[in-house]
Order: sequence, then C-alpha cells, then structure tokens
Amino acid sequence: MPKSDLLEPSGPNASLRGRVHRPTVYRPAPDAPPHHLRRGSDGHVYGWVRMAPASEEAEPCSPGRLGSDTTGSGTETSEEGAPVRPPTIEDLEGYDQRPNPLEAQTPAEFVQAMRRFRTWSGDWSYRELERFCGGAVPRSTFHAALTGDELPKFVVLMAFVSACGGNQDEVQRWVTGWRRLRMSETGDGSAAGLPPGASP
Repeated sequence: MPKSDLLEPSGPNASLRGRVHRPTVYRPAPDAPPHHLRRGSDGHVYGWVRMAPASEEAEPCSPGRLGSDTTGSGTETSEEGAPVRPPTIEDLEGYDQRPNPLEAQTPAEFVQAMRRFRTWSGDWSYRELERFCGGAVPRSTFHAALTGDELPKFVVLMAFVSACGGNQDEVQRWVTGWRRLRMSETGDGSAAGLPPGASP
C-alpha cells in the first residue's frame, strides 16, 4: 500500500486518520536583531536574521483581527506581527513644513533637521523608531544620535529615515546631505558643489 495512504482520513491506521501533515513555519525570532544590512539596487534594505519555528499554539489571525494591535503598544501590527507604520501625510500645498537636510551647514544643524523630521513625520518615540526599523538600530542609539550634535553613522541615518516613513526620494535627500558634511569633515573632496536648499 502506498505510504501516502496512511495519511488519508480513510487510511488503515486509525491514529493517523484526519491528521494533516503541515510543514514547519519559520518566522524571525522576536529577539533577533538583523545583521549585515545593505541597501539593494531596488532601494530596499536586506540583511540576515535568525529564524525560529512559529508557535503551534499561537492563535491564528482572523480577518477581523488583521491590522489590529496585538502588542499593547498602540501600534498596528500586520498578520505576521510586524509593526505597521502609519503612512506619511504630506502638508497642504503651500504649507510645506518638512525639514530639508540639504540646508544643514554643520553636523549640529543636520541633527537638528533630523529632530524636526522626526516630529514632522509623527513625533515617534525612540521605542517606535526601533520597532519601525525592525530592530536594526536600538532605541538607545537613536536617542544618542538625536540628542547629540555629531553626524550620525550612515546605517543609523538609513534606519531613521526608513522608520520615519521616508520614500526613495526622501532617502536620497538625507544621504546627499550626509555625504556633503561627511566628505567635508574628512577632506575627501569638496562636497559643497550642491548649494544649500537645492534638491538632488
């Protein structure tokens, strides 16, 4: 008798009747930070993360619960339990208050623009920033970067802009502003060719 018959409800083994073989489902471990982050040519950030088998006892999501808050943090979550950041709402035409990182002339001014961008995008807490970037940067690092006056590391900037809902154009603005100041600090060429306030 074929082996597959043993798994059918009408199989000869009563203990196997009605049982359905299901492959193990893996999900990112809740305490596993991503490693080796890089930005791909498609604009998305990729990296490595430790996976763990999904709990069989976990309550399945029903259509009525999708997008509901299951973390108690006031943040909506997706079906997979990942935090869902609310979409960015642009200002009314003629009332654009979004900070422009290209106007920063010093690292301190750049960090000030980051603080204003955080407020403009939704005034997120450091805990929410950590969640929205998938844990790539801890909240303590965000706090240190936004309360100091030094140019943040590139990976911190990328995670920050992503957590604040920045699209590809927004990322390009911030990266251009960061490069101008960073290259000026190291003396690796004159990055002042882009006038303050100009768009990349």
